[in-house]
Amino acid sequence: MATEPRTRTDRRRARTRQKLIDATRALIAESGVAELRVAEITDRADVALGSFYNYFNSKEEVVEVIVAETVNAVTGGVDSLIEKLDDPAEIAIVPYRRVIRLAADDPPLARLLINLT
Repeated sequence: MATEPRTRTDRRRARTRQKLIDATRALIAESGVAELRVAEITDRADVALGSFYNYFNSKEEVVEVIVAETVNAVTGGVDSLIEKLDDPAEIAIVPYRRVIRLAADDPPLARLLINLT
């Protein structure tokens, strides 16, 4: 688990970084990765264009962060569900059911998954 930044500057930097991640996530959900532009990310996050490069080396790097977060969100809790099961067919279906349930429970996350291709 991440620790809370200690100084005001650290907290501000963490907020700005998160704004960039959130903006990127929203843009990917709307239009996909192929159409993603750094200028759009910074516009959506309401930060200066050059600020992006204080946090990420490229748009691919921020996309990697989002992919990792998304995979963790989707797979979180699957292990605890699987360890209670004995039937291989039930074990195999748990991750699929988890992803399908996203469509109803978290439509923005489902759109993000679809558009991460």
